[in-house]
Amino acid sequence: MKRLSLLITSLFIAASAPGQTSENTKSAGSGASYPPIGDIHAHVCGIHFYNGDISRQIIAEHYCAHRSDEVLQCVIYDSSKPGARLIGIEYIVSAKIFESLPAEEKKLWHSHNYEVKSGVLTAPGMPDTAEKDLMKVLIGTYGKTWHTWQVDRDAKLPMGIPQLMMAFTADGQAQAKILSERDSLYGSSATKKTARVNISDGQSRPRCRRRAERLRRAARSENGARTGEIIAELRSTLFGKISGGRTESGGASRRGFYRHNPPAFT
Repeated sequence: MKRLSLLITSLFIAASAPGQTSENTKSAGSGASYPPIGDIHAHVCGIHFYNGDISRQIIAEHYCAHRSDEVLQCVIYDSSKPGARLIGIEYIVSAKIFESLPAEEKKLWHSHNYEVKSGVLTAPGMPDTAEKDLMKVLIGTYGKTWHTWQVDRDAKLPMGIPQLMMAFTADGQAQAKILSERDSLYGSSATKKTARVNISDGQSRPRCRRRAERLRRAARSENGARTGEIIAELRSTLFGKISGGRTESGGASRRGFYRHNPPAFT
């Protein structure tokens, strides 16, 4: 487990946006250290909507770190620029973990399948090939997202209780205005959708220490030059097998899912 965690860390470092340097990520105080923040190795951007109200849609900039080979944790901002507001958190788990959750708990989670396939989910600054390979890893995962700051209603302060957020599951759900705004930042989601058409939902999970060790050595060598290859092979070791017949909402029955989401999914 520790070896694979080291591998994932190497992967995220190698796949980081070229613009990220020690100069623009260093702490304000000389010699200061903030280990939890330093664990963040990935930046992905998506669009969330408020559970039960698909008309309220928010661009969400995720900065993620891994806790294990099957759990990621992300802090969410409303922008990728300095001074951005911290608006929420998201936990990401493998299919294996998701399937082990109680039925009621599953209703709080959403699948990343459509986000990946549609091109809505993107990894800013990452080369296209590496981004696609990373999406092959993320497609089999599930997220649980809470926004603590409703910036679309209260721009100055985080008011009210945390809000459960969901992700799109079908074409036509994302508002044209917010999709255009996101595309202007990170490129056409339609183009990404076309590029990802051959990404498969089904993945296997062979437990192979020898392969993990080989990938770890590859990540260390060549200073991350083989990022795309590493991510591609991680598809078979990182996240669990995706079974067929599951709803896009995250595996709970559609009837249970509709209790928490708008009729747009019917």
